Amino acid sequence: MPSFNDSTMPQIKPPLSLGLDNTTPIVCEHCQGDTFVEAFKFRKVSAIISPDGREGTLPFTTFVCVSCKKVPVLFDPFIEDKIQ
Repeated sequence: MPSFNDSTMPQIKPPLSLGLDNTTPIVCEHCQGDTFVEAFKFRKVSAIISPDGREGTLPFTTFVCVSCKKVPVLFDPFIEDKIQ
């Protein structure tokens, strides 16, 4: 039967303690609102580029500001220059 010592046992790291005071809030750049709801956007996929050769729809999840109903740049994958 094999014996284990401290050098052969896998080292288990304690969980990272992450409190809200160590984070930065995300706010809407349009109205400074800080509450968002999940929403869906859809893109049409041409039959030419579709894997099965048929026209299709591509859904993806984004988030909408509850206050002003706009999608912040941070959550829109089609905007290339993200506001940091």
